[in-house]
This record gives sequence, C-alpha cells and structure tokens, in this order.
Amino acid sequence: MADLITNVSELSEFLLMKSTGKDAEWLKQRSTLEIFALLDAALEVNLSDGLLELGKKVGGRLGRVFAAKTNTTPASAIS
Repeated sequence: MADLITNVSELSEFLLMKSTGKDAEWLKQRSTLEIFALLDAALEVNLSDGLLELGKKVGGRLGRVFAAKTNTTPASAIS
C-alpha cells in the first residue's frame, strides 16, 4: 500500500510539473488546497473520458482486492 501511495504522489508531481511548467521546489511551496486545485485542473485537461472510465474500473478492482484482504470475519460453518 505504501508503494501505491508513493507512486501516486510521484505521478501527481510529474503531472503537475508538466502541466504548470514549474519545478518540484515551486510545488513544495504550494498549500495542500492549491495542490489539489492544480491537480484537479491538470487532470481535467489531460485525461480523456475513456481514460477516466478505465481508471474507475481499475480503482474499483483495487478496492475489492483490498477489501477482501482486510476482511477478517471468519467464514461461518455450514450445518
């Protein structure tokens, strides 16, 4: 899970730097609210509807995998 978060962070930083023409140091000086606003605008401009739909599918599949792995309820016995 930590690797996924790191990869999302790196991807977000890359997208923001490419979209704004600014460097990582400039990004570090932005507030969280500014970063999310910039990321929202960058995603709106750079992602097609088809790519967004695929991303939703992947996110849904990952969510189901993580939910299954964290489900600690023991299976009930069949009588």
